[in-house]
Amino acid sequence: MGFDELKNLTRGFIKGWKKGKLKEKLVETAESLLDEKIKNAELEETVGQLRDEILRLKGEKSKPKIKPANTNKDLNPKKKKPHKKRSKKSEFEIDETVELDVDKDELPSDAKKVGTREVVIQEMKIERRNIKFVVHRYWSESLGRVIEGVIPDGFKGSEFGPQLRTFVIYQFYKCRTPHNKILSMLSDWGIEMSAGTLCRLLNSSGVDFKDDLASAKESALKKQSRVFIDDTGARIKGFNGYTYGICNDYFTEYITGFEKNRWSAVGALLTEQKFYIDDDAISFVAEKLKRAKVTAQLYTVKEQEFNRDGFEEKLKEIYTFEIRKDELDIVRSAGAISALRRDKKIKFLISDDGTNFVDILKNHQLCWVHEIRKYKKLPLVHEVLIKELDKVLDKWRSLYKKMKRFSRSPNSELREEIREEFDTIVEDKTKIKLIDKQLDLTNKLKDKLLLFLKYPQLPLNSNMVERDLRERVIKRKISLQNRSLDGVRAWDLMLSLMSTCRKINLSFWNYLEDRISKREEIPYLGKLVTSL
Repeated sequence: MGFDELKNLTRGFIKGWKKGKLKEKLVETAESLLDEKIKNAELEETVGQLRDEILRLKGEKSKPKIKPANTNKDLNPKKKKPHKKRSKKSEFEIDETVELDVDKDELPSDAKKVGTREVVIQEMKIERRNIKFVVHRYWSESLGRVIEGVIPDGFKGSEFGPQLRTFVIYQFYKCRTPHNKILSMLSDWGIEMSAGTLCRLLNSSGVDFKDDLASAKESALKKQSRVFIDDTGARIKGFNGYTYGICNDYFTEYITGFEKNRWSAVGALLTEQKFYIDDDAISFVAEKLKRAKVTAQLYTVKEQEFNRDGFEEKLKEIYTFEIRKDELDIVRSAGAISALRRDKKIKFLISDDGTNFVDILKNHQLCWVHEIRKYKKLPLVHEVLIKELDKVLDKWRSLYKKMKRFSRSPNSELREEIREEFDTIVEDKTKIKLIDKQLDLTNKLKDKLLLFLKYPQLPLNSNMVERDLRERVIKRKISLQNRSLDGVRAWDLMLSLMSTCRKINLSFWNYLEDRISKREEIPYLGKLVTSL
């Protein structure tokens, strides 16, 4: 509104005041301003849509739509319950008690003691504690050897004590502190440690944690036969690799390597990589390869089990003719899958439909979150197409709510309703090629997507392993890569133990300190899992 318009409006108000028509003038002006505001809002929305369309065409992400805060909410919907302050005296373990009395000389003559007041303060002590062990030695003529005092367990074989080693490992893995920051902290406290020594300490702490993790995995699979699996990228010595994450409610394990295929995925699921050739393995190779010469050689090793190195040697022995790498991978996959199914520890697999997870187990529940995400990634730019896609997505979201309701309370009526609604969605074509093609692909995965209807204990998504893998991803972003294979194994082992401790409600610090100090007061993780 310009100055002249404002001046004329003011004059109109004055005249209206004189004529007693101010109310009508105000209403008219308000309506005019409201219409103008609505037009401007519509124009801004149109401009925003055009900008988003341009960004989509460029292959860039559009700005997120942020809903305004709801200012019309009742400020006092319900009376909040009064907050009860927790008593520190009953919650914290007291390590030291200090009596604070008043100097009797400062007390007046009529002062009488009326009681005490307790104040609990949380505190910790961080300081250097270098220890010199003076080991007394004795020579025995009869034994012909030197007898000397014994250095306590936990201090042997290292120039650093168990508490310091625990702190360093905890800082690097749990707190994600980089090498240089750890060295800086230690230097501030007067502890001398080189960068090379720090790397060696982190890569091999002198404690065999591997058996502990294996026991946790074995007990977790006995307690819960379903397993989640997913993978993410990794950098190893400047080369691209992959990290598998496998887990259930009681354990997590990370396995990093350079290969991403079926048999490497199966190797991650098994405690130890195995291969077994049976009729199912031979049928798998015959179906995938359509090359009788390759399939025929497998009969020479039928009903035999191999480890990784043994199987590779056997493949060189039986395939004296030319065979491609992809064909060998099919043979490896067949042997690994048969070994997994023969193991029978894992009955259910939950994952996305990645090619390295396909056909591993017959009972394979696919992640619904990943499936719906495929529709969101369709390259649709026209507004009409996007609106049609939104209708399909709304149908899937509605079905997903019913599926969650079924998981909470399974019943036959809802089961049939879900099946019928699934069929209706995939059969109701939109006449848009990309959307209809994706509906056909979803329909092909029907049995795996709806496996939970037969086994309601199965989850609808693979969010658990996604959350677990995030820890490995964050560590990768901070440290970028592993510069040695020892570092890869250390990362996998320590992060696996850390996540497993979290799931069984065990302090990772207490666990590390117990194992490194050789106290072994905490039982094997497998026993703790079994006791849950």
